[in-house]
Amino acid sequence: MNYSTGYNAQAPAHEETHEIAPAFSRADALLLVEERPLIGDALALALQRILAPFPVRAARDIEQPAPGTNHLVVYNFVERDLSLAEFEATVRDIRRRTRSRPLAILTDSSDPEIADILKRYALQGWIDASLGFQVVAAALHMILMGARFLPLDPSAPAHVSRRVLAPQIQPVLTERERDVLKLLQQGKPNKVIAYDLQISQSTVKVHLQNLMRKLSARNRTQIVLHAARLGTD
Repeated sequence: MNYSTGYNAQAPAHEETHEIAPAFSRADALLLVEERPLIGDALALALQRILAPFPVRAARDIEQPAPGTNHLVVYNFVERDLSLAEFEATVRDIRRRTRSRPLAILTDSSDPEIADILKRYALQGWIDASLGFQVVAAALHMILMGARFLPLDPSAPAHVSRRVLAPQIQPVLTERERDVLKLLQQGKPNKVIAYDLQISQSTVKVHLQNLMRKLSARNRTQIVLHAARLGTD
């Protein structure tokens, strides 16, 4: 996406965007909103193979879910030529229509200028599709499980480089660290990781600390992101 410079994105005075703060929860399906049917269907099919048993479906517009369901809405902004003002207007409209449902967006940019906009509208995920399909799929799985995925901290300086998210040295992981990483990529919390590996939660935390150190990550989200960028599995 291309954004105009020098624009100070502010929501209109009549919009009470600060009141829209949905609690992030586990979703039961994924609705991919893509106006181009071929792209939407192809991407939904590819994601379905990775994200099963979560149902994945493509639609040209946001649809109302059936009563009692909690669909994650993923809006695709990839290859959209929008100004920053147009981007915010679209995000505002999407959030108004989805209300408290989980919402994530795909972009082809991790431009820090849009981070504050996404924070205002309480998105559960912002994924830079240029990082590759493996990252997109892993991030969406984490979001479906109730995690938040924002590769760039909205409070970080605007000059932060994408290189910060992509360490170049291939780390050496122990077999147990790889086990933890695999379960982490599936969006599993510490309690479940500990149960699956038959270790204590304290031991899981130690492995996570080691993974953060080796992958130059600051949190669980960045562990998954950096591992995918490096092809670590």
